Amino acid sequence: MFMILESHFVIHNDYDFSQIPIGFERFFLVVFMADAGKIGVVVFFTISAWFLIDKEVALYSSLKRLWILEREVLFYSIILGVVYYCTDLIGTKVLAKSFLPLLTNTWWYVSAYALFLVFLPFVLSGLRLLGKEKHLSLAVISLILLGVLRYIPGFPAADDSYATFILLFIVISAYKWYFKPLNIVKSVLCIIIGICFMILRFSVFDAAYMFSGFNKPDAFGQVYVFPVLMVGFGLFSLFNQMTFHSKVVNRIAKSAFAVYLITDYPASEQLLWGRLFDLEHLYQYSFAIIKMLIILFCIYLICTVVDFMRQFIFAFSIDRNPGHLFDIFTNSIVSCRPYMRLRRFILSAMRDSMERTNRSL
Repeated sequence: MFMILESHFVIHNDYDFSQIPIGFERFFLVVFMADAGKIGVVVFFTISAWFLIDKEVALYSSLKRLWILEREVLFYSIILGVVYYCTDLIGTKVLAKSFLPLLTNTWWYVSAYALFLVFLPFVLSGLRLLGKEKHLSLAVISLILLGVLRYIPGFPAADDSYATFILLFIVISAYKWYFKPLNIVKSVLCIIIGICFMILRFSVFDAAYMFSGFNKPDAFGQVYVFPVLMVGFGLFSLFNQMTFHSKVVNRIAKSAFAVYLITDYPASEQLLWGRLFDLEHLYQYSFAIIKMLIILFCIYLICTVVDFMRQFIFAFSIDRNPGHLFDIFTNSIVSCRPYMRLRRFILSAMRDSMERTNRSL
């Protein structure tokens, strides 16, 4: 999540970082901060997907998981919307959208992950039926769509959407089901090779800038190209080999998602990366990179403390029986007469269709 925060600081900043002169600051900002965002997304999604692969996921349980996720999302969406509205940073229209964050795509990750959860039961069942050979073939195609075709100019490559998460899930599940886990040496090697390719890409674009004036060092960096996938999978695999328990780390990790929600809210981006921490002035100071990392660490710490308060409120309210309201809501819908009639009608229509098909055959 800190990698994602670093990336947002660079790519959402009011100052175009491609205007920074060639040097160490430009190199670090592009390779180890801007490009780090998608690596963080790959790791973050892989952690959640890893524990869903071997579960029996039904549509009901998937929607219930989405309901529980939505509580935190809605909490921050409304709180941030009201605070920024009272400080005149947003208008009434944006405030109204804060009450429907999923439908208004306030956070792309939340909306994409919500749709992924809806499709998950069907995708998981389909992958299990495919078998090893077809699943591996599909995983190869998914890797090509994710990490290779982006390098073809004009090709509609995978971007920030639920489809990207489905493609990643296909690859992750194939790895978990049919391959031996990478050991520590291979994981570290995967990370090093990926970083080397990222440095090579940066060098190519800076060379193009020097000789032809092409000044887009972030080109191909903000998508799920193959080096990004290599570093992301390598990092996950590396730490998956280790056994480590810490109540402090677990407590902080519970607030990682909140850091994203707080800092990536549209008005928060405008406040943080437009007004308070302008890259144009920061990079000119001595030890600029160190100062930037300290600032980002402080932001992360403040957001974590804020989420501790949210967890305290939830612990004495809706977390006492998580998902209870969802159970009541769904049970009331399932037991109502219109639903039962519609269900009987659909099942009857399906049976009639199958009988007609059998007779024709």
